[in-house]
Amino acid sequence: MSLLGMIWFVQAVVAAGGRYLEAPVLGSVDAAQSRQLIIMAAGNPALFDEVQHAFDAISTKSYFYGETGNASKMKLVINTMIVGVTASLSESMALAKKCGVSQQQLHEVLDFGPLGSRQIRNKGLAILEGKYSAAFTVDLMQKDMRLALALAKEHKQKMPITSASTELLQQLQRQGDGNLDYAAMYKILSKP
Repeated sequence: MSLLGMIWFVQAVVAAGGRYLEAPVLGSVDAAQSRQLIIMAAGNPALFDEVQHAFDAISTKSYFYGETGNASKMKLVINTMIVGVTASLSESMALAKKCGVSQQQLHEVLDFGPLGSRQIRNKGLAILEGKYSAAFTVDLMQKDMRLALALAKEHKQKMPITSASTELLQQLQRQGDGNLDYAAMYKILSKP
């Protein structure tokens, strides 16, 4: 749903006497099961307080960002960073392979060095194993990048890294790989 569509939806909910809280998350089903989600909420502050116990059951941390739309904007901003990091990781792994450097050792250095993160660890393992079971599909990430680029355009913000990453996602979609995890960007970057 677009941000404008969400605003219209919220207005309809409130007009009907309801309350609304948007709450996009960072993390997957596995993260929810292990209380590792990050929840980004916006909308009705009293409702945020009321549902905090439910958020605590599935998350490490929850944040409140004020008016409706702000949590979705934050999620889009974070996803631009996530897709950029994954595209850069994919590019580095492809270069390592082509120049004869161990991808496994590159992954270990990245994982244990100053760039180490769950993102580098998990997406690096997906690339090493060539397994792109979707935690977040190319199609979904492409939708978020389209929305993020529209948000950037609205605010006159240049997004060259996101634009380049989006092109990789679009190439995956064109070859029928929209249902794979977005770490499959490596498949495009590692082609001869």
